[in-house]
Amino acid sequence: MERVLKRKQLVDELSTRTGFYKHNIDTILDALDDIIVENMSTATKTEPSEIHLSLGFVFGGRFSPKREAKDPRDGSTIITPAKYIPYARFKPSFRKKINKK
Repeated sequence: MERVLKRKQLVDELSTRTGFYKHNIDTILDALDDIIVENMSTATKTEPSEIHLSLGFVFGGRFSPKREAKDPRDGSTIITPAKYIPYARFKPSFRKKINKK
């Protein structure tokens, strides 16, 4: 297996391992992408949104409201726009699984 899996290679690998048709897996990956984006856009300043996969991989997003910040180039004050900041992290159980191999 390659170190960097692109979408087509991921679909091929999943198809081989599961026996599902490639177009079905492609549809599932599209739906997963939509679910992740929709979930991350529901984050608030006080409550981030997360999706926990069974292997210990967590997708998440937090909301950063607009605020004043310093421009590092000239020290002037600027307003940063409100935005969603995505993140991903691994639980210790996932790290242990990787290190056993």
